[in-house]
Amino acid sequence: MSFQKLPFLSLIFLVVLLAVGSVVEHYSCTAVAREWVYVAPWTLGLWAVAVATGLWQVWKQRRQLLCSGVLLHVAFVVMLSGALLTHAFSIEGRLELHTTAEAVDGFIHYDDEGRAQVVHFPFAVKLDSCAVLLHPNSARPKDYQAHLRVIANDHSYIYKVQMNQPLRRAGWRFYLMNLQGQRASFSVVHDPWGIAVTYLGYALFLLAMLVVLCKREGRFRILFTQLRKVATKKPPQLPEVALLVLLFVAAASVLAYRGICGGYFPASNGYETLLWLAVVVMASALAVARRISGSVRMGWLLGGIVFGVAWMFVPKESPQSLLPVLDSPLLALHVLLVVVGYACILLASLTSAQALFRKKKADHEETNSLVDRILLLLYLSLFFLGAGILLGAVWANLSWGTYWSWDPKETWALITWMLYALPLHTHSVSLFQRPRFLYAYCLVAFLAVLMTYFGVNYLLGGMHSYA
Repeated sequence: MSFQKLPFLSLIFLVVLLAVGSVVEHYSCTAVAREWVYVAPWTLGLWAVAVATGLWQVWKQRRQLLCSGVLLHVAFVVMLSGALLTHAFSIEGRLELHTTAEAVDGFIHYDDEGRAQVVHFPFAVKLDSCAVLLHPNSARPKDYQAHLRVIANDHSYIYKVQMNQPLRRAGWRFYLMNLQGQRASFSVVHDPWGIAVTYLGYALFLLAMLVVLCKREGRFRILFTQLRKVATKKPPQLPEVALLVLLFVAAASVLAYRGICGGYFPASNGYETLLWLAVVVMASALAVARRISGSVRMGWLLGGIVFGVAWMFVPKESPQSLLPVLDSPLLALHVLLVVVGYACILLASLTSAQALFRKKKADHEETNSLVDRILLLLYLSLFFLGAGILLGAVWANLSWGTYWSWDPKETWALITWMLYALPLHTHSVSLFQRPRFLYAYCLVAFLAVLMTYFGVNYLLGGMHSYA
């Protein structure tokens, strides 16, 4: 086995382990999945092998790689280092408070081996009041609210804690998780190193991807320039354009109706996110209609299928106010980033299917054009999907106190991202230089998208099962 392939083999084994972990979590519990899969010694060892061998390959190819490519791989190392620091040094626990109880200065924490220890804060906290805020003329909760009194150095301070608005004090964070009468449950987190390092990795990733997409001599811009040179001059047929516009207006109108009736950004469940996927696919097809042959046909076909699946098979809840945890300005950006990423993957997969099963063999120029189009779409998908995953991690940290909880939807989104990152390493994995292998791989990898979108909701559940 070539040493050059070791980082990619490690990633494939990690994909398998993560998929197994999501099933173990469903049939057992999160604690068992964490202990035996997600943070097990063999899983951490595979991550270490992937990082070490990957960095070695980056060092060997540093003259061929642009600075953006090096920065991108460094960003992954920084993110994984932050996750390791969180795993090693963070403290998490639950704190139950009642309005009639005295102030407390600590809680009982259980380590990975189940041993209990009392952890103290450098202050005391007391629950003064708590309440469920309702939407006007409705019994649905709009938000959960609690007032915490912090007592430190003979001084008392009152803090308002709500969903997506934790209490931060002296490195400790208190997240309101549940209310029952005059009793409130808080998640307490102390992570002195991991969050800062992880967020630095997120920033490096976004910076590196922007440079990858914008740098003139970069591979993405070269692919884009090559596609513009071979762009079709044949205008699309008017009936197909009309059908595409009609479907686009229909899907967009449904989204607008749900947003107006519910009074929220319509991206709170699986039905609405599928509608957004259809809208993005059809809008993309309209945008490149005069440049890429067959884009209009692909747009109404894919958009119509997604629209139809959403309409016929996905449960449609009537528009209603958002759950408190979803009532955040990050909802719209998170969902749109992820949906655009999946739309690019969907277009790349359909292009692969057309190329793989076409009756007439493509000539050399046409084959290169198809490969360039697929790789271009994969670059875009990895940027948007990656940015959406990272923004979701930031949002989770604001809402629940942890930026990664190995929820099945999170896990399978990461699996999808990892699988579609591999074809962009054509210089290291020669198999992806073969067009037919690339087509077949993109089609098979699309099963991960289907699992993320539908399999998790109907088979595995989790915190994201509503989406």
